[in-house]
Amino acid sequence: MGLNVCGPMLIGHGSEEQKAYYLPRILSGEDIWCQGYSEPSSGSDLASLKTAAVKDGDDYVVNGSKIWTSFAQHANMIFALVPTSTEGKVQQGISFLLIDLTSAGITIKPIINLEGSHELNQVFFANVRVPKRNRIGRENDGWSVAKYLLQFERFSMSSIELRRLLSRARSMAEQSSEDGVTLADNLSFQQKLSSLEIDCQAREASEQRLLTQLDAGETPGTISSVLAAISSETLQRADELGLEICAY
Repeated sequence: MGLNVCGPMLIGHGSEEQKAYYLPRILSGEDIWCQGYSEPSSGSDLASLKTAAVKDGDDYVVNGSKIWTSFAQHANMIFALVPTSTEGKVQQGISFLLIDLTSAGITIKPIINLEGSHELNQVFFANVRVPKRNRIGRENDGWSVAKYLLQFERFSMSSIELRRLLSRARSMAEQSSEDGVTLADNLSFQQKLSSLEIDCQAREASEQRLLTQLDAGETPGTISSVLAAISSETLQRADELGLEICAY
């Protein structure tokens, strides 16, 4: 979250003071970040957020909770969307805050998944004081910051993972069975694997084009959403191929 989304967001919307302080800490690993968007009653509908921040002197006082917070148990910082106004459209009353998870009034409770792993959490805020200097952008303009950040969240170098999966799949498929026949000899399987390898190369080329745009100071834009959808479908096909190998 720090390297892939919070850092780029700070570069695009943070003040010079915020960039000077947080970016080196992200690179060094001194700050570990998690994301505070979803709430018990607000999933993809972020405009319905209930966790609120009320101004009090030089601080905001935050009350509410965030849920499905990945790896909050390891993080010391969270970037969060919080309503700071009830006037006008709900999207126009949301601010973007950087919150220190060691602050008084914060409780992190684990959410254990079906396999018994602890990845997700619920984070509770009870009168948590957040300095106004930790707000990114203008007050009530957090929606713009969040949309900018999501461009980077949706962009990932998934071709690296896919290439690793396909290399392992080809290696396993070339292993002989008891009768000496390998799955790699199966024409249908070879067509599926070759198709995925071609798609992986195309995905990697698209990623490199986006990286060139980022080097030039541009943003991923809407193409990151398209690539995210394509990546999910391609990785699913790779998993299905893996199941076919396991069943052979």
